[in-house]
Amino acid sequence: MVIRHEIELYSDDAALVDSFARLIGAILRSRNVAIVVATESHRVLILQRLRTDLVNVDIAAKQRRYIPVDAAEMLSTFMVHGIPDPARCAKALGDLITGADKGPTKGDPRVAICEECCNSSTLCSGDGNLGHNHSQRLTERDAAFPSSPQ
Repeated sequence: MVIRHEIELYSDDAALVDSFARLIGAILRSRNVAIVVATESHRVLILQRLRTDLVNVDIAAKQRRYIPVDAAEMLSTFMVHGIPDPARCAKALGDLITGADKGPTKGDPRVAICEECCNSSTLCSGDGNLGHNHSQRLTERDAAFPSSPQ
């Protein structure tokens, strides 16, 4: 299994939504799996953008190839006394990936996690004002060409 980890910084919400939607669209068109961990407001905007771009997100969701996850809920699964616990974080992400593997997608799809990370107190407050956002993601090239050499 090849694991890539990339981080991107975004100056505003529009840049995050644009980048996530482009990547997720490429992933879904390639019949791979996209797990999207983001705030509710960003998940709504990403979903709107995907539909505008004619990505059939509803079918992908039914096939468990598009898996939206609330960032605050995800964060709450691995925080201990206000600090992220690495072992719990690894288990939470592992559980997401294992759950994605149970979908009806044929073959051996790649699983990409587009994850919005930010200050945990801001995220948990639900105010949507995240300041500087960053994500962990595969590149569009990796999503679009799953059999390409690494």
